[in-house]
Amino acid sequence: METYQAEYVLTKEELIRAQKYHYQANLRPSIALLLNVFIALLAVMSLFLLFDGASSTATVSAVIFIGYAFYWFLLRRKVTSWWLTRNFNKSPAANVLVRYEITNEELKIESEGLAKSEVKWVAFEKIVESSEGFLIYSLKTVFHWLPFSAFKDTEGINKFRAFASASGVEYKVSP
Repeated sequence: METYQAEYVLTKEELIRAQKYHYQANLRPSIALLLNVFIALLAVMSLFLLFDGASSTATVSAVIFIGYAFYWFLLRRKVTSWWLTRNFNKSPAANVLVRYEITNEELKIESEGLAKSEVKWVAFEKIVESSEGFLIYSLKTVFHWLPFSAFKDTEGINKFRAFASASGVEYKVSP
């Protein structure tokens, strides 16, 4: 039985990267584009209201829409990253070495000093390949992050792809 190893340290940066790809994998690009266009249009319409000399109620609404657009396009990612990692250093999982042992039958996952598990491929709901790693979902919103950098070489990445594809678990590549 072929076995491949992968390991990485779970840092704040890895946590943020994993969450980014999780959101991308679960939010359809067309919906994200539609939402961005809608918010931009509201902001532009609000600017017209401000410079058109609208009533005080319309001016207040316009300022609120412009403020929200400013948050959405410029601050949202930073706030989300801060929110995700604000208590990271207090977590026992902070900066822990995560090891994977990958075979065609199962994944063995160990978070050094915290937990060990052996999981058959069929226990996973889906696997999503992003441009920087794999999201391995055990539930709809619960996932393991396995970055490409955890592998020693591309052979390990290719074997993971092969094992995951052959497992019968839903496998998709995220855009």
